[in-house]
Amino acid sequence: MQLRTVNRTVVYVPNGTLATMEVENLSRRDKFLFQHVVGLRYETTLEQVERVQAETRVMLVADARVEKDSHRVRLVRFGSYSLDIEVFAYLKAADYPEFLGVQEELLVRIMGIVRSAGTGLAFPSQTMYVRADPQARAAVSSEAPE
Repeated sequence: MQLRTVNRTVVYVPNGTLATMEVENLSRRDKFLFQHVVGLRYETTLEQVERVQAETRVMLVADARVEKDSHRVRLVRFGSYSLDIEVFAYLKAADYPEFLGVQEELLVRIMGIVRSAGTGLAFPSQTMYVRADPQARAAVSSEAPE
């Protein structure tokens, strides 16, 4: 038997093997997993984190395309560059293109929630703290011409 994958490649499977296999049919899915980590800047206050979480939960509960009781919004780690909030839910969609549209809409809405909370999405960055060395400063000032 010939099967065409989602990536459009053809796979040949012997009929005897196919009879004993568990085959996943992506076109018959009734829901899709929405799982993203939203990284907030480390300057984000506790109140802002809680607001982002609360407003994201309200958004998910209010959307009929989100499977009830499947969603969660949790602070999951202190990442290298961000405070990481995981947003997890199952989305009801007839097919993958529909899921992508719903996913995009939810991600844009989460971006708006983050902005309205007064914070922003993190990106890899480093903070360098520079401290003046009193001995070095004294040496420089004593060598300065008068």
